[in-house]
Formats: sequence, C-alpha cells, structure tokens
Amino acid sequence: AGYAEVQKSPEMLRFAWDLMEEAVAVGRACGVKLGDEVIESAMMVICKMPSTVKTSMLQDVEAGRKTEVDAFAGTVCRLAEKYGIDVPKNKLVLEKLKGL
Repeated sequence: AGYAEVQKSPEMLRFAWDLMEEAVAVGRACGVKLGDEVIESAMMVICKMPSTVKTSMLQDVEAGRKTEVDAFAGTVCRLAEKYGIDVPKNKLVLEKLKGL
C-alpha cells in the first residue's frame, strides 16, 4: 500500500506497529539497544509522509522488481527462529510478498 492507505487505516497502522514490535523484540534479543520510543518515532515518520508518496516496496511491486521483503521481514523471521521469538506478522508479510 501507499502511505495514504496506511495513514487512513487504523488496522494498517496497528499492523505496522505490530511488525515493528516484533522486530524490536528480535533486535533486543540480538543485543541491539533499542529505546521504548523507537516504534513511536517510526510511526511518526509513516504518519507525516506526504499521502502522495508510495512506499519503496509498493514501487518495487508496481515496477515488477524484486521487493526488499526478504531483507526486512525475512531477516526478522530468521533471527526470531534463532532466539525462539514468535513473529506471526512478519511471517505473514514474508509469506505474502516473497514471490512478488
């Protein structure tokens, strides 16, 4: 989705928050020092983006290019497995976008 769709949808904003919570949990398990404000800061970026801007992943899909999903959700999922952390939202994104 583009930023306009995400910004207008409480469900999509919640999903984005959940993805980041999972990633933060994995990062912390890996020893990355992440403050509690990291998700709020990222959400502010999402909410302040001009509504006409498309996410890089949407641009990749529309152009028929390989997406960055493996670098993002794929890495979270691989590290989560290593540390025994459940990341259902990142798994869902990886599954849905892997072949695009």
